[in-house]
Amino acid sequence: MSGVQIVADSACDLPDDILRSLGVEVAPLSICFGEEVVMDHRDLSAQDFWLRCKSTRTLPTTAAPAPGAFLDIFERARDAGKDGVVCVTMSEGISGTYQSAVKASEMLAGDIPVAVLDSRTITIAEGLVVLTAAELAADGGTLAEVRAATEDATLRARGFVALDTLENLRKGGRIGAAQSLFGSALSVKPIIKMEDGIVVAESRQRTRGRALDYLIETMKRQGEVDLLGITHGDAADVMDFLELVSNEFPGVRVIWGQMGAVLGAHVGIGAVCLAGLCRQGKDPDG
Repeated sequence: MSGVQIVADSACDLPDDILRSLGVEVAPLSICFGEEVVMDHRDLSAQDFWLRCKSTRTLPTTAAPAPGAFLDIFERARDAGKDGVVCVTMSEGISGTYQSAVKASEMLAGDIPVAVLDSRTITIAEGLVVLTAAELAADGGTLAEVRAATEDATLRARGFVALDTLENLRKGGRIGAAQSLFGSALSVKPIIKMEDGIVVAESRQRTRGRALDYLIETMKRQGEVDLLGITHGDAADVMDFLELVSNEFPGVRVIWGQMGAVLGAHVGIGAVCLAGLCRQGKDPDG
């Protein structure tokens, strides 16, 4: 079977029905609850992850896939007669996933062309990049065309996350410049984003409502948006937020679903991410 195989890691948080319909292969990260290790997306769905978070005090941790996880997928693509592989990963600045995929591509020794691309983001912002690649591949795009479109989508991807709690970020320690969020009043709702491939503080809002409104207003400032994505950490108000987004961006396609364990382990219950593919390639605020 010819064509381009799209590969992603499980941090992309695209809904399962989209992944299946477009034939996207997913390399799972490991999720660790104390001594217990489960494979994200394979052994642990997003819904199961949030149910488990509510029933345990153990803060989960995450680990990048070994190169072998990507190698198995790349070899299946080769054996299926694919023309090549485009593999999109979460940001190298926050995970070793990209390097694992690169090492796996090197192990193939030219058996099949593999392009490993760093999305420089995570969760549904990464997912929108993956979706761009997968839909073009499904339409018969060549390896060069799919790679070029994926690289372009990476430049246009924006993602902002409103947190409902600081506890997971505080304990997890993977916050980079977002450390400035601490020392604030407990009622403050932080906004974080990816910038130059790492997590940084974007804003602090006084209430949950203001935080969600801020996500929408900030996305509007990015310019015209071609595609939107929403993920949430079992947030009770996500349907209201989805309605707000749909009203504020009429006619724009919105992909939405639960946030998976990879980012969810660090941002906690109630987090909401709004991501978009914007037509201009540079964030006007940064």
